[in-house]
Amino acid sequence: MRHALGHLTPKGNAMFAITNHRGFHIKFANGYTVSVQFGAGHRCDNFNDSFHAASQSEWYKSGDAEVAVIRPDGKLAYLSEYDQPLSHQTPEQVAALIAGVCMGVFTEYNEPSFDDVE
Repeated sequence: MRHALGHLTPKGNAMFAITNHRGFHIKFANGYTVSVQFGAGHRCDNFNDSFHAASQSEWYKSGDAEVAVIRPDGKLAYLSEYDQPLSHQTPEQVAALIAGVCMGVFTEYNEPSFDDVE
């Protein structure tokens, strides 16, 4: 499903949030949230880091990130045919996703059906 251009007037529910020293969320006025995670346990360069690594460093960096889109109903959007979060996304891919979600023009796949899998 392709989302139509969202309403871009800032509302009280738009915000930034830090997530346990491992990444951040951006919630937009259209109700969608982009999650960008690059800390330990997330599918990125830092997957195998200690869970305390980010809190012990002034600058915690990664060359890529795991991203997800949270719909206004709180459910994860499918960003590929079979996956909700996308792993190992470059800064350019993350920026493009953030812009698309903000503008309401990103592609969301239907939830996969595994009924025919034996």
